[in-house]
Amino acid sequence: MEASTGSSRASGWRARTPPSPLPEHAVVARPPGSAQELGACLVAASRASDSRRLLLEALGVAQALACVQNANGGWSETASPGPVCGSHGAETTKAKETLDDGTIPSILYFLFDLEDRLSELSIEPPLWLTASARRAQHFSIRSQREDGSWPQIVDDGKGYARLGTLNDDVTTGMIRVLIAAYRRNGNTAYLDAARRGGDFLLRAQGAGAQRAFGQQYDSALNVAPARKFEPAAYSSLETAYAINALIDLHLATGDGRYLAAARAAAAWLEASQTGPGEWARLYEIGTNKPIYALRAGRVTYELQDVPAADLAAYRWTGGRDVYPEIGLAFDRLERLDQGVEGLRALDRRIAADSLLAATPTARLPLVPANEAITAATLASTRRFAEHCAGLIALQMRDGTLPPEVDDSAARR
Repeated sequence: MEASTGSSRASGWRARTPPSPLPEHAVVARPPGSAQELGACLVAASRASDSRRLLLEALGVAQALACVQNANGGWSETASPGPVCGSHGAETTKAKETLDDGTIPSILYFLFDLEDRLSELSIEPPLWLTASARRAQHFSIRSQREDGSWPQIVDDGKGYARLGTLNDDVTTGMIRVLIAAYRRNGNTAYLDAARRGGDFLLRAQGAGAQRAFGQQYDSALNVAPARKFEPAAYSSLETAYAINALIDLHLATGDGRYLAAARAAAAWLEASQTGPGEWARLYEIGTNKPIYALRAGRVTYELQDVPAADLAAYRWTGGRDVYPEIGLAFDRLERLDQGVEGLRALDRRIAADSLLAATPTARLPLVPANEAITAATLASTRRFAEHCAGLIALQMRDGTLPPEVDDSAARR
């Protein structure tokens, strides 16, 4: 199974030059443009059309991922399988496992859904599929840092990639998928790891009037800088990621500390609007002033100081359309105020509106698409997966899906 990247890092500078071609038969594990995005859509399409052929294609994607899964259960960003499934080509032997951009959560959500689809058809999942998912879940625990957070890249001895990371939903996404794993099989080790992640969030949360979260933290739990244009600061988007993880922890454990922290963070977001329903990405620690940065690293309080080309390359400011997780955090807390069942109903609707709904960088909205396949559709795995999701949405709109689809979407 070949896969190709669809875009550069979702929250960072866009690529200035086209990406280098991937090796033949390369499998991309890091979203967006990952194999699991295509696989998730093939599973959904199998349900939509009651097609076992599409289910076999989804199994092929899962097997490709299993063949390039590292021995410890993680995945490198991109890998090429060797002559025997499970042995990698020479170009990938030194690659580190990545947790960036929801790599592990999106793969696990895909594998879980594939297992569910097989069960719906009374088909026993193949042993390699169950084993791959189990190894990934165990890797999720083993890759957790001592302080309860997760790094962007595992065993990276230098730079910000080794730090406890919330950027791109790393720690918060790992918390949420471990809760999902616990709910599936009742293994308390997964919930315990999620709790450790939640306790890290409680310790890392800002104090006083800034009950917010930063993008990454050093060993002393100080907010740390990353790339030159990402100074140490509190972040609206990462705060929203934390709120959603804390809500899930409260639902899974009943621990009121997590909900209290989520509400405090939401109050900070409410107070930090730059206009009605608008936020900056980064806020200065202490003053809470919105800050921006140039690629060379100079920090400024004025958005107009940032060159126009760079404004388009990073989500410096915006509303719910730019930061959908902020809107989601507010909506989920509002529903929770009306009772747990109201929140669960909202979560089911969100899951039914997108594929891989719990992973922001891999999420595929079910928006009706043009049925025609064009050259642009085939330009990348991401675009093809989006087209696939669009075709499923067309069927949903026309009422041609079998009844079981709504139920299966609610279980995801």
